[in-house]
Amino acid sequence: MPHIEFHIVDNCNLNCAGCSHFSPLFNGTKESFNEKIINVEKLLKKFSCIARLDILGGEPLLCKELDSYIIRLRELLPYTYMRIFTNGLLIPRISSNTFKIMRDNKIEFFVSEYAPTHKMITSIEETLKRERMRYTTSGFNKRSVFNICISINSNSVYPWCCISKGCYALGDGKIAKCPTLLYLHKFNEVFKQNLPTEGIIDIDNNMDGKRIIQLLESKVPLCDFCISKPIEWKSCKRPLIIEDFAAKE
Repeated sequence: MPHIEFHIVDNCNLNCAGCSHFSPLFNGTKESFNEKIINVEKLLKKFSCIARLDILGGEPLLCKELDSYIIRLRELLPYTYMRIFTNGLLIPRISSNTFKIMRDNKIEFFVSEYAPTHKMITSIEETLKRERMRYTTSGFNKRSVFNICISINSNSVYPWCCISKGCYALGDGKIAKCPTLLYLHKFNEVFKQNLPTEGIIDIDNNMDGKRIIQLLESKVPLCDFCISKPIEWKSCKRPLIIEDFAAKE
């Protein structure tokens, strides 16, 4: 398995409009620690290894069991390259013990430098350097513009675009070709839509890893709804509106 995106929480403290994981729509996380770890264990029965695993959400630093996830994931995946994807706002509050656990288990940070992150990037980087953490930042210019990635119309006036190719997502006992597909059920539920969710694979099936990869690389009905609609970065306001997540034409 070349790459997996793995939520340890579904909700976020920043709630970006255009979030392809629909994190602003979640109030919490459905699965327990044990259930999420079982997902990884089941996947490893299909594949000899996972080359890269990105720990994210939502905002993973909101997770109270972060230390336990790091330790258990490294036990299961001793040779996997692992990073925590974060908006960075909580990094200055992380305990020295958690940083030590991350160093000991060779976990890196990828900091997405959104506007609120940009305002405190000096403090964030000083903390990471003091704690001897390996990290990468996206750079502010790459996060000042976001993208509405789906339309509610399969014949959109916006150009077709896939922003998540190869970003296989694991959660709730399932795997999907992208996080947008895996978490689309929440968008449909909140906004009373019926965008197609076909193509999500149950990891309890009898398929081998080769067949799973073939299906993950195949087009699914949602692909017809994927678009490029750049927007200036912003946080969602309440009440949430469908236009923050999809082009309504």
